[in-house]
Amino acid sequence: DLNCCSVNAPRAFGLLSDWAVMEDANGGLYVAFYGPSEQFLTLQDGRTIRIVQDTAYPYDGTVRLTIYGLDGHRPLYLRIPHWSADTRLTVNGEPVSVPPAASWVRLDRLWQDGDTVTVDFDMTLRFQAGGGDYAGKCAIFRGPLLLCFDPGYDRNTSILEDIPAGPGMEVLEIDTQSAPGGLFTCRCGDKRVTFCDLHAAGVSGTPYTT
Repeated sequence: DLNCCSVNAPRAFGLLSDWAVMEDANGGLYVAFYGPSEQFLTLQDGRTIRIVQDTAYPYDGTVRLTIYGLDGHRPLYLRIPHWSADTRLTVNGEPVSVPPAASWVRLDRLWQDGDTVTVDFDMTLRFQAGGGDYAGKCAIFRGPLLLCFDPGYDRNTSILEDIPAGPGMEVLEIDTQSAPGGLFTCRCGDKRVTFCDLHAAGVSGTPYTT
């Protein structure tokens, strides 16, 4: 049997070419997708540009974009996610001011072939408090990822009752090889706990907690 998640997740990847990099009617360029990639876009004037993203995102918050085939004056917009409270950005090494989260930064300049734009997103752990039956509990996010506790990756199932989630929690290690979506070892005080990304939670049939 198929459910909405199993069919719509692959569908999102199939649609990446439609929205990862876009051009509006006035020639403005929009970068909406972040991740290791090489993206090509044919502009309205017939030219093709290439944008190469060097990054370990979403495990690391630094994204370096190198833009080829773009020259002349036109605006380039970069998406600033709602969760990145303190985003840093440079163009060819020069700092650029960034608007608040949940917006687009506009880079209106004279571009040259091979220009680089580097974005540093705020990957600080975030805690979303629950309500109703989940009062007193919280969900933990890092960047765009929802972290989950799965006993298949950390057998100390009592740790969730002992470890207080909050500003004192920090990520000690990220293992991108042992599970799809990665494993995140976190510390709060003298206690440690390993979380996985929601993508990997429950894949072996174990009950998981978000």
